Amino acid sequence: MPRRTLPKDLVGVTHGWGLDSFSGQNFFNFYKEGEKYMPNWSNKSSKNSHIRVIGVTAVIGLAGFFCDDQSAIAKDATKDGFVYATPPVTPGFSATRMAGRGLSVILFGNDGAVGVGDLLTVQYGGVANREAPYSYDDLTKVKRFVETELSQFLTNQPIASFREASRMISELRTSGDLRSEQSVSIVGFDKAVTRPYDSEVRETANRRSLPTALRFAITSAILDLIANTNRELMATTIAREYQADTAFRRVSIFAQSGDDRYLNIDKMILKEVDALPHGLINNVSSLVGKDGSIFADYLRFVISRIEHLRPREDYRPTLHFDVYGTFGAAFGGSTSRLADYLASLKEISPTYDLRFEHPIDGGSFEGQIEVMARLKHLLRDKGVDIKIVADEWCNDVSDIAAFADADAADMIHIKSPDLGGLDEMAEATLAVKKKDLQAYLGGSCNESDVSARATTHLAVALGADQVLAKPGMGVDEGLMLVRNEMERIMAIAKFSPR
Repeated sequence: MPRRTLPKDLVGVTHGWGLDSFSGQNFFNFYKEGEKYMPNWSNKSSKNSHIRVIGVTAVIGLAGFFCDDQSAIAKDATKDGFVYATPPVTPGFSATRMAGRGLSVILFGNDGAVGVGDLLTVQYGGVANREAPYSYDDLTKVKRFVETELSQFLTNQPIASFREASRMISELRTSGDLRSEQSVSIVGFDKAVTRPYDSEVRETANRRSLPTALRFAITSAILDLIANTNRELMATTIAREYQADTAFRRVSIFAQSGDDRYLNIDKMILKEVDALPHGLINNVSSLVGKDGSIFADYLRFVISRIEHLRPREDYRPTLHFDVYGTFGAAFGGSTSRLADYLASLKEISPTYDLRFEHPIDGGSFEGQIEVMARLKHLLRDKGVDIKIVADEWCNDVSDIAAFADADAADMIHIKSPDLGGLDEMAEATLAVKKKDLQAYLGGSCNESDVSARATTHLAVALGADQVLAKPGMGVDEGLMLVRNEMERIMAIAKFSPR
């Protein structure tokens, strides 16, 4: 078949492009030729050529937990029952603890299949280059955009593949900020060698990429629609498109304790969680101590509970703590003193694998890479077998590549929805594994059942090293959802014909 140029160059077009004129063309099966998008008319390689979106809607709902102002909490915010009496300090917060909210994007396919993806923000939004939480008013504006502009863009367009559809979503540009503008329109595409975070792409006030949380929702809905139409697992769709091994294996599950960091340990042990307890170590004075003694006692407590309650003698979970930079703060930002402290913690737990997430904060992207790389090398030189996990300041694929190239972590937290589209999470996972680092598909307690299932399928399909039990902070609910979904994936994949 001859290759023909679209009637209009899609790069840099304005809102007056007349999307309806493209009906019937495969809007999601394009290759780039110079500055033009060219349709692949033959579509020989796609299993999804029959899939077409016929309708789009969105509903506002609740997330699995709350949005907290991390900066205010770190400055000893005063508790008032479940909430905080201290006012917030981070832009985008109306209170130090806000109810978590979300938005479900729903795509309707031409054969009756439905795809759902959720827009959400992490518990500690608004810091380290992450999106601030969405208020109900924000979500109302995003819902309007989805049901007008996005609906017009997607309706009657075929979907050739998850990867190509997701790429188009990542390259979409809008006329303004979806939160602050009453009326925002799609204005076209921008050249992106890989994704919107590419250094060649420069956003302007009237030419913005879609928010990361919205890209996550739309791409999740596209994946769900493809899988439901093809009557297959989302994991199967991902494995096929990324040419991954379809002999799926179980992924280690990491549970998070929340503020109830003592009682929830028992739940995790009784249910034999692979990695625990997270701990939510977010304050120096109350959870670490100036000399680290408070946390050292907590580590001893965790080990004592494991050895007292473990259902079997050989149960020995990985001890993974998220410390939000508090260790570094406790030791004045000194990586040398911090390395010595971590070595002392290893002496407390010599027979357990230890991991510390965000042990120190470098204050910037470049600073974070520098202090994490220095700490990792110090631990290696001292012969201390402790792994450090990159989280804050490591938000997108280019960030992850920079951390990996600098040897600034042993494990990378690939965080939904901060990374953007589900396809971007897939690419990040593969990039981390290629560097022989551990890929942790995490996220937040403030997600949803829909996002948890999507990331579980992604983790299984691409062979991640760890996945987070989410949403919520009660342990039982998130652990049940992720573990059961994983077991179902294994059973269905084994039964289904290849």
